[in-house]
Amino acid sequence: TLSEQNWQGHLIAISHNGMIPQAHFRGIEYPDFLPEEPENLGLENLVQLLEKHCRQLQRIGENPGIVVDRLRPHTQKIWQKFELAEKQEFLKKYAARWNVIRHRIAQPIHQRVTEAITEGRLSVVRGRITGLEADGDRVCVNVLNRAGDSQQVKGGLVINCTGPNSGFSDTTVPLFQNLLQRGLIRPDELDMGIDVGADFATIDAEGNPSEFLFAIGPLMKGTLWETTAVPELRGQAMRVAQLLLDDAALVSPGHDYRISVEEEHVIEYYI
Repeated sequence: TLSEQNWQGHLIAISHNGMIPQAHFRGIEYPDFLPEEPENLGLENLVQLLEKHCRQLQRIGENPGIVVDRLRPHTQKIWQKFELAEKQEFLKKYAARWNVIRHRIAQPIHQRVTEAITEGRLSVVRGRITGLEADGDRVCVNVLNRAGDSQQVKGGLVINCTGPNSGFSDTTVPLFQNLLQRGLIRPDELDMGIDVGADFATIDAEGNPSEFLFAIGPLMKGTLWETTAVPELRGQAMRVAQLLLDDAALVSPGHDYRISVEEEHVIEYYI
């Protein structure tokens, strides 16, 4: 956006891992390498398997994102089979790398980012922000790198690009605050979103599934992990819609409330 406005300043991006998003690509046909039930691998075995095939792809000059794509149909089941400790370990050690490989950006945008780095208009600093302080009309950002060394980065403006807060219980959204206070919902075990049961029914403070509240999309990230892309959103919305229609059929019997293929295609088109 700044480049489009012909801004001539220097950008400094501070990142825990120092990685930049990858571009969308068309991968090669890669043989299926997953066992029959990959959800039973466990985190340690899964990481070893994925790293092995990532190295193989890199040796032949191909993008390791192919491995993540092959895993895509199984990701939710794998995540749900993980123990809580495994999920926490994944979030701590591997989530950043996963997100960089999994969530890609358009080729033209990636090219602009790469050019900005090459031309010296963008610098990427690897480290963790420990504090900010004013220095006249400038802002001093204190950064701690992985070696434990501190450095100070100065700029005229700081933009927070960390994204939404992952601690759901600390939400500032009035609707969620109200539902939490009334005990109608509760956070999931990782406090990343709303706890849900079968068919995405929310779980209340006492552990009971709701008969009228459902959650879809990013609100279920702690439960499903892979739940922000269109295929998952579409499937979840269709499932909840069918549940509501099934309830309507109990009230008004004699009418077929099943969603037809044609209607599903219409919904897919508009999403």
